Amino acid sequence: MIPERTILFILAIFFLTGIAAGHETWTIPDSGTVKIGDTVSLAVGSSHAWGKSEEVPEGYIVAVMSDQDGNREVKTGDDATITGLYRVFDYAVRNDGLYQVTLYHTEGSWTHMVTNPPDTEGGLWINKKIEDIDISQIQKENWSDAWYVEASYPIHCYSKTFLASRNTDFSRAGMPTHSTFEIIPETDIRSTGSGDFVVRVLYKGAPFPGVMVRAGMPDREETLTAVTDLKGRVVLPLNRSGTWIIKADTGSDPRIVTYRDLPRGQRSTWITPVGPVYRYALVLRPDYTG
Repeated sequence: MIPERTILFILAIFFLTGIAAGHETWTIPDSGTVKIGDTVSLAVGSSHAWGKSEEVPEGYIVAVMSDQDGNREVKTGDDATITGLYRVFDYAVRNDGLYQVTLYHTEGSWTHMVTNPPDTEGGLWINKKIEDIDISQIQKENWSDAWYVEASYPIHCYSKTFLASRNTDFSRAGMPTHSTFEIIPETDIRSTGSGDFVVRVLYKGAPFPGVMVRAGMPDREETLTAVTDLKGRVVLPLNRSGTWIIKADTGSDPRIVTYRDLPRGQRSTWITPVGPVYRYALVLRPDYTG
């Protein structure tokens, strides 16, 4: 167990350094209920937004649909069709019970250089890790003398959602899938939208305290936020019926990344977080039966 004093110290550092925002990857089923013989089309999108894709997911993507008996159907990006800004995966429903859909998506590593602060949104994005970039060879014409490397990270996006047919064992929704970073529902998913809902965040299979969890609904601006306790849990007041997306992002968490003194402008004092960023999106429907 991590001492509470240590957790509070880590939290202070984390919130001072901020959270790296970026694209998450997810799918929102048209229905939470299926039956044998159905073909389920899952549109996988990528965005900052709550349920509307902003770009076709590129890079390496794996989509897995697992049934209640442990049968798994694994597909990669090459198995999908592209429709608009989505990659669409088709699966056949062959058995009763709970289906779990998991996604993994990565575009490799990204390095972001803030060239003219305080504008932190623009600058230079390079699809490489910092070790593969010769900063001295980059043309810095029109850069501020306060420029800096904001972050360099491999990005790992995970997501999970559920489908239910007859004879569903809903307790299985609360079992981990052993992703490196994961959000697990501890409340029965059939109660989504009817009140307090408990989720737990895990990192490498262990509770992950002190991470921000956000919950929102597609096409709505308001969001809920909470920070996980020492057991990795948060209670979210999901008091509105509909589809909910619950997200967490490790960002520049000092338990995962290291901070490095990289080349920067003469007026900058920025110390750069370098290391992996994990993002997770748990998608819950309001219409599970079975």
